[in-house]
Amino acid sequence: RRGVATHLVQALQGCQSVEEAVRKVEDALTTFEGEVQQNTLKEVEVAAEGTAENVQSLQHTKKILMRAVHHLAQRCRQAESTAAETEGVKVELERCREGARRLAHQNDLLQCHLRLHLDSVR
Repeated sequence: RRGVATHLVQALQGCQSVEEAVRKVEDALTTFEGEVQQNTLKEVEVAAEGTAENVQSLQHTKKILMRAVHHLAQRCRQAESTAAETEGVKVELERCREGARRLAHQNDLLQCHLRLHLDSVR
């Protein structure tokens, strides 16, 4: 188990995207399934009892692992989407702040002009 886990972690470290990670995990799980099936066949030769239960258990385990991988991939996509939205909100906030600074400056100029005008009328 530890060897498979180590291999899987090393394969995922260089992934550039969620899709690449999912593909590598699927490949690793397929390889792992093949190894498990080979080991199961060897056990069948030694003892024919219990084989159907083992295969069923392994298929169930694979199904659970694949569901977990797809769930994690979906969570990663959601996190990436949220990060992109956050960046958009930051850009919009900065744009609004700049607009507020321009309006404040224009307001100051108008108040100065108004004071000058009122002073000249008195």
